[in-house]
Amino acid sequence: MGIVCIVIQVVCLLLMVCTRGQQIPNSMHTNRILRMFDRVGVWLVSSQMRRWRSFRYIQTITRRQECLYPFMRAGEAVRIYLIRKVAVIVALVLAGASLGVVWWLFPQTDLFLQKGTIVERLPYGEGDVRRQLLVQIGNTKRPYWIEVQQQSYSYDDVECLFEERKAQLEREVLADNDSADHVTKDLNFVDSLPGTALALEWSMDRTDLVDYEGRLQTESLTEEGDFLSVTAVLPYENREFRHTFTVRVCLEALSEQDRLYRKLQQEIMRIDENTRTNDVIVLPSDVEGEKVTYQEIRQNNRPFWLLLTFAAAAGVFFGQDRDLKKSVDRRNRQMLLDYPDLVSRVSLLLRAGMSVRGAFVKIADEYMNQRNEYCSETRYAYDELLVACRNMQSGMPEAEAYAQFGRRCGLSVYLRFSALLTQNLRKGNSRLLSRLSLEAAEAMEQHRAAVIAIGAEAGTKVLLPMVLLLIVVLIVLLAPAFLSVNI
Repeated sequence: MGIVCIVIQVVCLLLMVCTRGQQIPNSMHTNRILRMFDRVGVWLVSSQMRRWRSFRYIQTITRRQECLYPFMRAGEAVRIYLIRKVAVIVALVLAGASLGVVWWLFPQTDLFLQKGTIVERLPYGEGDVRRQLLVQIGNTKRPYWIEVQQQSYSYDDVECLFEERKAQLEREVLADNDSADHVTKDLNFVDSLPGTALALEWSMDRTDLVDYEGRLQTESLTEEGDFLSVTAVLPYENREFRHTFTVRVCLEALSEQDRLYRKLQQEIMRIDENTRTNDVIVLPSDVEGEKVTYQEIRQNNRPFWLLLTFAAAAGVFFGQDRDLKKSVDRRNRQMLLDYPDLVSRVSLLLRAGMSVRGAFVKIADEYMNQRNEYCSETRYAYDELLVACRNMQSGMPEAEAYAQFGRRCGLSVYLRFSALLTQNLRKGNSRLLSRLSLEAAEAMEQHRAAVIAIGAEAGTKVLLPMVLLLIVVLIVLLAPAFLSVNI
């Protein structure tokens, strides 16, 4: 798994190096660190944007970005959004790969101090532990050495454990052999009682059949088998616990491959015994004329980090789309709340003798002056109205500008409002003022209903924290009463 991490790191770094010449759009606000990843996003989006345009996902993102950024050039907001998304995902994958390499190279060690005051003893047989802690008494802090002895057992505990695990101990000793009545493979003389750190010693009545390492002495074995008495001795302080059982050791009929492997094992043991004073041991390169090669098996360290990294990247990918949808929902809610005010202002200016175009221009100018002077928040309805005024100033027909205003807003009330204005231009509807007055009154009723719904939604959101706070208050009030009666 560590190799996969390194490969991911190398690929990400190569992408960052190869895309150093990419130009980041001027409208993107970025810092020096994110700029390296933004260039990777620029390269990927620029090379694939034409292919992606037909995807429904890109079309959905385009509509939402056009709603949120009406003044930005078509497609530019989508491009910046995708560039930043790719940059964040690449940065996250590189960080996850780097963390995986660190975990692979430097495995985490266990903590000595837990929960501030708890120190876990080492099991019996693993020795005492001594650590230096920073201890504070009052206002004074100083380093202090803490020594904790290993866990110990009583004689009754040791005897009980030994009796309970005799059967398990025999199974451990048999190792790969199926039965104690037919032992053809090496025995496993375990160093400790299974499940504990209590050390064991072993003795046998015939060392010519099996040595003290449990290896069968094949030169002394027969196919009929010989009985071997094995004794497990558990010394504990000044007492000993013993268990004796019998096995029948037989010579196994080996295949040619098994015979070669056993021959190799015996040769390695011989070389190891003869070169114990050397720094290294040279393994045999052949056995009975057959070439032998070796390859180390490495354990897989931290296998799940890569899945977490890609899960986090997927979470970022879909999370940004969810945030975008929430932004569009907030924009639509804001436009619905602003609709009564907008219709009332247009109706008021028309009653004062202004034309529809003049009313649009005046409202847009007032909005821009207020925004520049007081740095007020963006009001999307007035931004769309400002876009309609600029379209008319650039030569777009007035009716088309009003129709496009309704389509860009994307809400039914604005579509109905733009239809009234367009119908007034085409048919000269003299009842425009009265219909706008009715539209304003209806919009005000919808505004009241929306405000009530927002209030109810806010009340629902604070319901869970209020319930949790009530539970905490009940615990604080009732706990002393229960403790006082020892419940």
